Amino acid sequence: MIATGRVVAYSTLKALINALEQFDYLFENLRQAKSLLRTLVSSLPETVSKEYLNKVIDFSGRLTKTMNVFYDVIGNLDLQLGSEQLAPAENAFDSNSPVSGDNRYTKEVKKLISENEQKDDPNKPRGMYTLWGKRTCGNKASNILYIGYMSSFMEQGIGAGTDYQCLPENPNLNIDSDATGLDQKTTKLAGVRYTNMSVFKNSGKQIQDKVAPCVVCETPMRPTVKMFPAVNICPGDWVPEYNGFLVSNFYGKLRSEDVCVDFDPDTYNFTTQVKGEPYVLPLKMGNQDGSTYTTDASIPCASTSTMIIRMIYVLPMILGRTYDVKKNTVGVDIFSSEDIQTPR
Repeated sequence: MIATGRVVAYSTLKALINALEQFDYLFENLRQAKSLLRTLVSSLPETVSKEYLNKVIDFSGRLTKTMNVFYDVIGNLDLQLGSEQLAPAENAFDSNSPVSGDNRYTKEVKKLISENEQKDDPNKPRGMYTLWGKRTCGNKASNILYIGYMSSFMEQGIGAGTDYQCLPENPNLNIDSDATGLDQKTTKLAGVRYTNMSVFKNSGKQIQDKVAPCVVCETPMRPTVKMFPAVNICPGDWVPEYNGFLVSNFYGKLRSEDVCVDFDPDTYNFTTQVKGEPYVLPLKMGNQDGSTYTTDASIPCASTSTMIIRMIYVLPMILGRTYDVKKNTVGVDIFSSEDIQTPR
């Protein structure tokens, strides 16, 4: 009887181990689906259709319900019992999804992700801007075109460009065989590093001498993008993209453009240490008699966009009167109830 009992116990344990392999495969599919769902939810635009939102909520509920059954089975697992104790989890896996197959939950969430991907309309008005100092767009309604790092000319001679370039992380470079032997005459680009950035968030201590990242962003339905210097808020009903401080090249070095670096800048991590120039540092106000600007003050900046049709113009036309900017606040709610009841 003892030998028979051991054989039964061994066969039961072996069957359980074999069943656990399939159990783990199904559970891994649930975990992957949960990770994909989290990514989907974090990338949803500010406005989505009620129908699509209900689909996401329904899938999330079924996924959570199924995973809870798996957790219960794992918590109550007994090695002396057979593989039948895994049956509740397997039944929940099958019954809580209308899709077939062992990878059904990742199939479902990938379908939701594909439905969320907006079809690109070539006629849709859009703008574009570069956000210096960050790897993500400042406005959730903006789309990332590519991520890269800030670059400029190296300080060698006087022949060079004055603008900064956002070089993509994954370039497509062609070697020009005709340029052989022209290296001495060619302007070189290099990663731009921060210096003297104490005016920025965290006092700039963590970004000193580090290369600045950048991201090129698209602004759907907001074709006009403008950077306003010396302010940190958007005028009127313009939409904020990001704000920061103006930076440029060293005093005494070659001229460069002024760009707006995000007030909370990140760094671009190169695998090897970057040495030498170029650098950027914050701009300061010069001494101007009678000016409202403070000498040696850092100069803030705000990057903003505006829609092709703004409510500030549409509402007055509907009401049959012109909009007096001096008497009303700028925005959607620009009229009092008296204005609406007795339009001029």
